[in-house]
Amino acid sequence: MIHSKFKLGTLIAFNFCLVLLILLVAAIFMFSGNITGDSMLPFVFIMLLIIFIFVWLVWGEMRTKILKVGIEKDRIGVTNFQGLGNLKIVLFSEIDGFKTCVLPSEYKDYEYLYLIKNGQKIIKLSEFYHKNYAELKNEISKKCKNLGIEKFSLGRVIKELFS
Repeated sequence: MIHSKFKLGTLIAFNFCLVLLILLVAAIFMFSGNITGDSMLPFVFIMLLIIFIFVWLVWGEMRTKILKVGIEKDRIGVTNFQGLGNLKIVLFSEIDGFKTCVLPSEYKDYEYLYLIKNGQKIIKLSEFYHKNYAELKNEISKKCKNLGIEKFSLGRVIKELFS
């Protein structure tokens, strides 16, 4: 059995961001009593920005990409939210195959692997988050058909955030 391993930076960065986000929200609520009509627009803008960041980090990244994965002979087990969520087990015989996508960044491009079932992405693995991504990909490629490369699209990523 192969288990995923998170990069240290993943664990530190996202936990730090979540703590920082909680502190920001607490600070805004502490100071919200001093809001007057002139300062309402910046306050609303900051609140919307904080809500978007929270949704993106927790609902988008931790739920769909920061996954704890266990690969066995005939199945793959996945737990979201850095391993704190519910375990989902999928048989490899149920999976259509996998696609890869390269996410460009300033310093390095990162590859994502999507397991596809009935035309839908059911599991997303990331070279950015997983220390042993190459090992996971190698094992999956032995058990699933490679369906090709998907071109990166920021619009699709944002759309998938809410699916």
